[in-house]
Amino acid sequence: MITKIGLIWVLDQKLLAVFKKTIWKYILPGGKLEEGETETDCLIREIGEELGDIVRKGFEKEIAKGNVRYLDEFGEKIESGEYLNLRCYFAEEIRHDLKDKIMHNSNDNIIAHRWIDGNYESEGLSLASILEYQVLPYLRVRDKVIPYLRPSDPFDCYLGHSWLNPDFFHH
Repeated sequence: MITKIGLIWVLDQKLLAVFKKTIWKYILPGGKLEEGETETDCLIREIGEELGDIVRKGFEKEIAKGNVRYLDEFGEKIESGEYLNLRCYFAEEIRHDLKDKIMHNSNDNIIAHRWIDGNYESEGLSLASILEYQVLPYLRVRDKVIPYLRPSDPFDCYLGHSWLNPDFFHH
């Protein structure tokens, strides 16, 4: 089993996703735990590697204050046949000042980032399956990310409701 730590950073109902050139897809910022590392140490290290030192320092403070918390884990079998366990930490509406300070490390596999919502397909973005089919629907159901705006979404049909129905979250 491969365990990775991921950051779910939501601002203005959009989720930060980073583009990994080795798989040519958008993923959550984060990565594998190194030996002897705590999950939050891993998260801080990976934020620094993928988003830059200014963002890392800002998130170190937010983690210390308890503003970034463990949310949930997601999993899937990957191409190698191994199981990927993605343990995610959640940051919502914190550090708007860091949004424009993201810097990519030219030595890293992360070469770009986007703030995505439910309409990522119309922008031609390719997401890793765990992000597209597990993380985004999880956030959508909890009204954390702007929903898809097409009424024929198969996930909507599965749940038997329309995401455009404002009364859905007020039961």
